[in-house]
Amino acid sequence: MAKKSRVPQQQLSQKMQQKQAFLHAVRKQQGFTLPSTDKKIVVNVGYSSAHMNSLHATFKKEAWHEVRVDVDAKMQPDLLIQSMTAIPEIPDDSVDALWMAHVLHRVTYDQAKLLVLELVRMARVGADIVVSVPDLQVAAAFIARGEDEHELYHPPAGTVYPVDMMFGFRPFIARGDLARMHKSGYTAEMLGRFLRDAGVSNLHISRSSHEIVAHGKYYPYEHPERVERISMQEAPPSMPQVPPNAAGQAHIQQAVRHIDPLEAEPQLWKPLGLAR
Repeated sequence: MAKKSRVPQQQLSQKMQQKQAFLHAVRKQQGFTLPSTDKKIVVNVGYSSAHMNSLHATFKKEAWHEVRVDVDAKMQPDLLIQSMTAIPEIPDDSVDALWMAHVLHRVTYDQAKLLVLELVRMARVGADIVVSVPDLQVAAAFIARGEDEHELYHPPAGTVYPVDMMFGFRPFIARGDLARMHKSGYTAEMLGRFLRDAGVSNLHISRSSHEIVAHGKYYPYEHPERVERISMQEAPPSMPQVPPNAAGQAHIQQAVRHIDPLEAEPQLWKPLGLAR
């Protein structure tokens, strides 16, 4: 896990000074600077998705100023980047929150780790880090039940089926938008552990009918407010679009439980009544 350095410039290694000089040169060449504002800054990191009105509801308030970052010029982001795993234009410890919607599963696990490390690098102490991904466990349960063409939900782009959640939205891929292909996937517990291992703390994971949202914080490892334990709120039994005859779904209650393999026996959540 990477820890942030807070040492004075004269104590930095020559290699670190060279890195800082390189990053400064990149920012100068890009001509990008974060806005000077009294509002808190939230960076919306997208992968052909950081469009207007895509911001999480937490940040749709007057107190926040959004900076949109994307690899796709069609999204007209404030900052167009070349790679999701390196965003040197945004300095260390400079933003109050980071929001990333449906991005992690579009890169490999190794690339996702680098991307989350970038989020941590940009975050100020106490910053919010909010990440959403499709719920791989839900998609897998439908497919295993032979219901791969079950209609899960209906966004403006068209109906989404379990195979779309697992591999990528097929209409987009068919027209050549390969950025929509999925290269990895996450269950709720996988996402929580993945983010914690990359340095995100104070994590709360919530689930809906098809989506996982992780809300965490950045605190240095020695900070007294840093909490390693992860809490997870499972979706209530009334969540929509549950497969028919989902035996066992009714016993799932709205509850907060803690994920910590070091302190508790592992628990298997049986998704949607899937028979073993």
